[in-house]
Amino acid sequence: MRTYKIGRSRNCDVVLAEESISREHATITPKGNSQYEISDAGSSHGTFIENGGVWVRVEDTALIGRDEPLMLGRYETKVGELLAEFDREDEDNETDEVTDQDLELWSEGGRRRLAAIVAMDVVGFSAKMGQDETRTLAVMSEVRSSIIDPGLRNFNGRLFKEIGDGLMLEFGSVNDAVMFSVDTQRRMVAYNAHAPEHRRLEFRIGINIGDVIIQGDDLMGDGVNIAARLEPMADSGGICLSGIVRDLIKTKLDLGFKDLGNKQLKNIANPIRVFSLGGGVKKAKKKRKGFLPI
Repeated sequence: MRTYKIGRSRNCDVVLAEESISREHATITPKGNSQYEISDAGSSHGTFIENGGVWVRVEDTALIGRDEPLMLGRYETKVGELLAEFDREDEDNETDEVTDQDLELWSEGGRRRLAAIVAMDVVGFSAKMGQDETRTLAVMSEVRSSIIDPGLRNFNGRLFKEIGDGLMLEFGSVNDAVMFSVDTQRRMVAYNAHAPEHRRLEFRIGINIGDVIIQGDDLMGDGVNIAARLEPMADSGGICLSGIVRDLIKTKLDLGFKDLGNKQLKNIANPIRVFSLGGGVKKAKKKRKGFLPI
């Protein structure tokens, strides 16, 4: 029976980049009947399960249901969400069948993890390039170095793919992904207010959290594709996010949302609930150094 390692280290089966997660934080072992044994691996900030509405620290091992709340450091999740990307033992504790797709992924060195993905794109970039290619590239470079790259450092993100004017970014925390996006759009408003018209840029941003396939430094899969499909649905200077992102942050960040309903996205099997982010962050639960004030 397989035991899954959870932590910040890339040697773990499930990699979480949240700052309160230890390098090797905990282990989870399926026990059958949708029950799992969780063990703390000597983490700095602890592993907790909920008991009667109270978080109780796991000192050694504990049993937890697939859909019961779990806290790793300050990262709240569920076992089912952490292990969603893996083939599991069935409820009778039988051995999983290895599929041809599994063999293909493993042979290519592919692994999976849960990640928050931000897709961003410059509005009207092709037209700007047609008008003045040199100037447009210079402005984009300036925005990258003065706004986007510092924001990635501040909110623990990384650039994993660049396609023309499009950027694909990964964050270990959905909170960081959303706060980076809001902060970037606000800083772009301030940037454009002091720039001549021909040097102004506006971004559209899409945000999703989901299962991704790791291919070297690149990420692939529906978790990435959904973010990319959400981005063109945003207004200029706006942000669109999937329903799962909205559900995860609605009680943690004071934000305004507009429900755009269920949308059928290209090459995505099931409709996705889509929200636009409006009104910005009225009150951030956690302040960040360098965050642009309202």
